[in-house]
Amino acid sequence: MQILDRAGVDYALLGGTEWCCGYPMFINGELDRAGDLIKHNVEAVQAMGASKVVTTCPSCFYFWKHSYPAALGVEAVEGLGLEVQHATEFLADLLESGSLKLREVNETVTYHDPCDLGRKGGITEAPRRILAQIPGLRLVEMAENRDSSHCCGGGGNVESFAPEVSKAVSRNRIRQASEVGAGTLVSACQQCERTLAGAARAEKVRMRVKDITEIVLEALED
Repeated sequence: MQILDRAGVDYALLGGTEWCCGYPMFINGELDRAGDLIKHNVEAVQAMGASKVVTTCPSCFYFWKHSYPAALGVEAVEGLGLEVQHATEFLADLLESGSLKLREVNETVTYHDPCDLGRKGGITEAPRRILAQIPGLRLVEMAENRDSSHCCGGGGNVESFAPEVSKAVSRNRIRQASEVGAGTLVSACQQCERTLAGAARAEKVRMRVKDITEIVLEALED
């Protein structure tokens, strides 16, 4: 929100009328409950008069863009009179338009592709376009990136059902980030950020874990 305010973007929040996107219920087989949430959310956005939905959660993005249309009987989300973007797509366009001035940030980072955003949602370049706009920032890639990126260890609610598997996967990923010499691991998923930050603490790896919007906010000129 701070970034949008600084860029002068005309936006609104759903507030209390924003319900869960329905994805957790859908993958749990509770199709009727998920359908109720889908219908409510679309109607709430339409009632507001918005034409674009921007979400910071990759799972919400994927579900809105690819499952909402089928659930509501249209071929694509545009058939609902809406465009759906992940925040990285929106922010990349915003930065490249020159709407925000960024200061130099002398930092070496690596980027972790969230499963639902990258491998599943096909959004791999927008986050890298954002990082490329920050002067002085150096991006080093892990061996497994983009479509071949490893999971953070927190996907699919695996933490609840197989916590040891979750820990092993997240620790492996944080080690990969450390091996390329990055001081900061950047992602674009709140679950990835939480899981990988926990792995860094557990492995005693001296690495910051941040959401990509945090990096941009810190780079904004005063």
